[in-house]
Amino acid sequence: MKSIIFVLSWVALMSSPLALAQGDKLEDICYQSMRYNVSVQMAANSLSGQVRSHYEDEAFDSGKWQGISHEETERMIRMAENNQSSMQFAIRYQGDDSFANAYRSGYINDCKQNPEKYISN
Repeated sequence: MKSIIFVLSWVALMSSPLALAQGDKLEDICYQSMRYNVSVQMAANSLSGQVRSHYEDEAFDSGKWQGISHEETERMIRMAENNQSSMQFAIRYQGDDSFANAYRSGYINDCKQNPEKYISN
């Protein structure tokens, strides 16, 4: 699971130096990175078509905010579809609210405390 999450984080934050240069807050950048990461995995592995559609929209919206192309987001969703750990993450995220809440807050907090792990220059 770490490899797909790393790839998603890396793609989501490649445009973050531009966002920081434009004055966006680190908290906003970390939130959008987390949102993109979760949305891509959920779109790829959702339990219903309606849920998939919702998370695809979220991924495209967050990707657009970060400067990630529609095509790149589609590619990331396809890549997550074929990843066992991404599937396990999505199942747990959908079925365990405490896990989902802890994941979201942990991701954002770690990004804010260690931006060098998430934001490349």
